[in-house]
Amino acid sequence: MQFQLLKFLGIAVLWFTIVVAIAFVPAGSQVAVSKPASSGVTGACATARNRILPSTPTRNAVFARSALPPRTVAASSSDSTSNSKDRHELSLTDVVRRTMSVHFGDTPLADKTLEQFAAGLPVESQFKKPAGVFVTLSRKGKTRACWGSIYPQHGSIAKATIYATLGALTKEYRFPPVKSWEWKALRSQVTVIKSIEPIESIRFQNPLRDGLMVRAGGKAGVLLPGEAADACYQLVQCKLKAGIKPGDTCQLYRLRTEIYD
Repeated sequence: MQFQLLKFLGIAVLWFTIVVAIAFVPAGSQVAVSKPASSGVTGACATARNRILPSTPTRNAVFARSALPPRTVAASSSDSTSNSKDRHELSLTDVVRRTMSVHFGDTPLADKTLEQFAAGLPVESQFKKPAGVFVTLSRKGKTRACWGSIYPQHGSIAKATIYATLGALTKEYRFPPVKSWEWKALRSQVTVIKSIEPIESIRFQNPLRDGLMVRAGGKAGVLLPGEAADACYQLVQCKLKAGIKPGDTCQLYRLRTEIYD
């Protein structure tokens, strides 16, 4: 009986001790226990990751750049500079229109010569090498004037485009001369000759993609890509332009080109 009483008193003392200990635990410790610390750490790490620019481009890098102040982004990125430079470079059709504007007096050359005008045009580096060039001016889908050469005649594609444009305006004999009031309504297309390949027949000729040149007895004729939808018709028209009789044999050349319009 005495042993059971002592056991009861021991248990009572133990419970009293536990109750007192819980009552005096700091409130901050209760918060730490009630909320898992791991969730808070994960959130903090994710936020920090999005604020650090990694050494290799990742999805987080996009968020990091967008989180930077606008002035910082502009200073740390070279894209804006390169894009601004690209915007100032002229396409070949821009060169055609500037040349027509100069020719008809809308843009005076001032004290510049035509050579200086050509040298001062800001164009892409690929247009600074020589190549054969044709300039075609059209209106409502019909050719208004066309001029050029399959062989390089000038030091650069840009310069050849200028002189081909002037040739179309002043040397084209198949159509009436282009007037000063109509040039702004004309559509321009520049065809750059990439290669001239001799062929034995027109069997594999694609007139929508490749041009054709024929030669015989000192005569020659050229049809650019798209001027004929059928290879046989392309050959007939080439011979007609060259003054070669339909039944006469001639040398055939495929023109690989790049077209800018």
